[in-house]
Amino acid sequence: MPITWDRRPAAEQVKSGFKIAGAVAGSIVVLAMFGGGYLRITDSQRHQAGLAAWMMMTGAVSVLVLTENQWSRWFCYIPGGIGGRGLIAMSMSLLFGTEGGLAASYFWLALCLLSLAMCLLSFRFQKRTQLSLYDRVSLLLSCLCFLVTMSRMMAGMNDKLLISSIVLGDVFLLPGWVHYRLTNRKYRRKRKAHLRGLWAGWKSDRSAPTIQTLDIGSAYEQSTPRHPRQ
Repeated sequence: MPITWDRRPAAEQVKSGFKIAGAVAGSIVVLAMFGGGYLRITDSQRHQAGLAAWMMMTGAVSVLVLTENQWSRWFCYIPGGIGGRGLIAMSMSLLFGTEGGLAASYFWLALCLLSLAMCLLSFRFQKRTQLSLYDRVSLLLSCLCFLVTMSRMMAGMNDKLLISSIVLGDVFLLPGWVHYRLTNRKYRRKRKAHLRGLWAGWKSDRSAPTIQTLDIGSAYEQSTPRHPRQ
């Protein structure tokens, strides 16, 4: 495979690099804000979460709402990367018997598969610049559920709520994905029917002059007298 160089100007490449670095840093900040606020609010030992925890949660959700057009394009890679990495770690643990890392259990297997399912369901937003209201709401709720899963996993809370939250996130994305697939199939069928009609019309237009030429030639041969050879 030949190596292709980036032909963009140097200033544009630097600008794109800063955007990627800003997106990564912003994701880490949002995850830290949401996770810190969520863990403080759900802590059973605390009777009152405090204003700071609620402000962290509100700030994280506000950033997600305001920048949804940007992070919706690369959100699918986060659960996909986590699910793929988990499956690789489990496979290595089963093959080589390494200790530590992710334990080869049905719990982590379900978490990895659900993460990959979220990646698949949200992959359609990668090339979309405009989102409908339903897509915005469903994607935002799914992202919040995924953040809950990540927060509980990093805090070591490996319980049923960790799995339930990511399942709920997949459920939010599923109706929009089904509707998208059905509408795409209808559009493809209409497009194929339209192309078939154009092809049939082109074939009929192409064969019409040939038939007319044959008729004119046969008529000319019939009208021309033939002289016998001497």
